[in-house]
Amino acid sequence: MAKKPDTIGCVMLRSQGGGGSGYEEATVLHTDDIYKLAPTPITQKLGFPLILRQTGNSISASKDNPHAAWLMIDPSTGLAPMEWQSGVGDVLVVRADGEPLDIGTLAAVTDYLSDIVDAFSDGMDGAEIARVFYQGGKLGKYVKEHERMQEECKNMVEEFE
Repeated sequence: MAKKPDTIGCVMLRSQGGGGSGYEEATVLHTDDIYKLAPTPITQKLGFPLILRQTGNSISASKDNPHAAWLMIDPSTGLAPMEWQSGVGDVLVVRADGEPLDIGTLAAVTDYLSDIVDAFSDGMDGAEIARVFYQGGKLGKYVKEHERMQEECKNMVEEFE
């Protein structure tokens, strides 16, 4: 059996002023206590369980971190717990299965979650949201398409340089 690497790639979601979140590559030890925490309900529902841990730090005066809040939404309401809606600060995000998590994949997941939050805000009911977003491996297809579009954009930029 192959030995697990000492560190695993993950993502630090940085709180940023103006209501944004920044993504930064990070690593954790494979023995880190973060793996004792439960995955978020929405990521479990989507079949891609992620675990979040607040770091208690923030490089921004504003500690709001909307992308972290989206990762904490209740799949049946689209709302994050109050403690995740403001003042969250920086958040470490890992895959619950201990595999590496890269920025591109997490960005695609949070974009997908943004669509779910928007659907709830637009008045879509829970049954319709479940049909549209939670069934049939739709997140995986979305992530692949997101990555394809990012690669196309990168290639276009390189053509103009």
